[in-house]
Formats: sequence, structure tokens, C-alpha cells
Amino acid sequence: MTPIQLEQALEVARQRRLRIGEALVATGACTDLAIAEALAKQFDLPLVDTATISIQRGVTKRLAGGWARSRTVLLVRMTSTEAHIVIADPLDLETTDQLREALGRPLVLSLAPFKALRERIDSVYRFPTRDTAKTPSPKRPMKLDPMADRIGLLRGLEGDHAA
Repeated sequence: MTPIQLEQALEVARQRRLRIGEALVATGACTDLAIAEALAKQFDLPLVDTATISIQRGVTKRLAGGWARSRTVLLVRMTSTEAHIVIADPLDLETTDQLREALGRPLVLSLAPFKALRERIDSVYRFPTRDTAKTPSPKRPMKLDPMADRIGLLRGLEGDHAA
């Protein structure tokens, strides 16, 4: 990456209110995979290939598809003591806290590139094909009622897709 590309990405980040990694991908200075690799190294998380992830049978029914897609998280395995989750954003502490509370066990996190994880979520929950290459918005609308969000997380929202 050149200093000019970095400056362009910083300007895009300011204008669109994106994180620097999102802006680097949006401007073409870095790939989604390169950002995921850097985050995995920074946060000491395993980087997974979403095409080869084995998903425990029936486990995706534990999370509402719309909620999983909006948070870009995929529950791949549950044991009696932990929940294995693939995420794209290791800094989304609100989501990991909600998952930990809703699933009632500690999380084992793995990281995947945003676009690849979104495509896998769409496939698992059978969402219609759409443009998943768009940069995620940095701020998700806040729910006014945290209990409604937990109910949506666990049971699915009306019209939601389930695997």
C-alpha cells in the first residue's frame, strides 16, 4: 500500500464514517482477506476458510438468520461448555456479549473475511443472493428494547430464514 492509498482511505473513512480497514477495502488498497489476516494476528484468533467450515447439524437454528446476518456472525458448533462462533469483526463486543449471554456459555471465536463470511451466512440461512461485497456500515441501528433484541437473537424474527 502506498502513502497516497492510505491518505485516500483515511479520507474515505472520515467521509463515510468507516473503520480504516473497511475504507482500505472500499478504496481497493487492501483485500478483505488481508484485513482479516491482520486482525487475526492482532487479536490472536484463528483465521478460518468459510468454504470449508464444518457446521454442526441443527446448530444454526439456535440463532435467528436475520440477526446472524446483520451482525455477521455464524454459530458453527455448541458443546455443553462452549459455543464456537465465526466472526468478521473482533471489536464488536456488543454482539459477542449478547451471544455469550443468550447462549449461556463462553465463546470460542474464529475470524473470517467479511465478504466470505456474509456469503456463507447467506448460504446457510438460504438468503437470496445479493451483493455481499458492500462494505458493512460502521454503526448498526440500536434497538430500543434490549429484550426484544435477545428474543430476536434466539427465536428469529418474523419472516426470518432458518437453516
